Amino acid sequence: MEHSPQSAGGPGSVRALAHDLRNILAPAQTLADLALRSPGDTALAERALRRTIESIQKADAILAHALPGAAGRGPQAPAADVHASVANALETIAPEADRLGWTVSPLAASAAGPVLCAMRAEDLERVLVNLLLNAGEATRLAGGANPTVRVDLEVQPGVVVRRSGKAVNHSNTKHSTINSLAGSITLTIRDQGVGMTPAQVRAALGRARPLSGWAARGGRKGSGVGLTVVRQLVEEAGGELSITSARGRGSQVRVRLPLAA
Repeated sequence: MEHSPQSAGGPGSVRALAHDLRNILAPAQTLADLALRSPGDTALAERALRRTIESIQKADAILAHALPGAAGRGPQAPAADVHASVANALETIAPEADRLGWTVSPLAASAAGPVLCAMRAEDLERVLVNLLLNAGEATRLAGGANPTVRVDLEVQPGVVVRRSGKAVNHSNTKHSTINSLAGSITLTIRDQGVGMTPAQVRAALGRARPLSGWAARGGRKGSGVGLTVVRQLVEEAGGELSITSARGRGSQVRVRLPLAA
């Protein structure tokens, strides 16, 4: 499926692109500003330059896939290494998290080594950056000591099911069928932030009219487009987004994606 910059609300819409580009470029700007204020710190300057280059490359990839005529998002797209995508997303948001005073706990994973899911790497990072920044902002607004966001990864391997039954001609001949059920991964982002109302959860999951402004993000300023983009990217990859949240009690966002074939 192709997306043009004019498509309304989708991952390729102007609002969505502006939102995600800011998520990628703002942390790079924060790090660059810090480097400019520390002219004698060559290591920081090198880190800021490297981050700027990486951010430009990520922004270029997002724009390339949003332009008319860009390659589709079918199952033939390259698979994403989940661990690498999580690491890249955490590195992207690190300057912003440092600036605002919240942290992300180390990834808790049920499987080590490469885990590939059926989603473009840049799209998975886009999803994670949006969710992590939302969780971090909600956590910061809730106050408290050492505000922390947690990321968990669970891998459900594929299974092969053998079923027995009668043949189509209704004879007594028994036959077996083998069904292969694809595995999946589940990424869970947990925070102890301000939480969401039931209406906000329904809107984020596309089950109600989208909210805007302060209402869309639990009383904090924002466009509300981030979760809409996340949901659509996840669904395009054959996955599912679910949210458990309550006002004043934090949120738990689960992203389930199929394993790459």
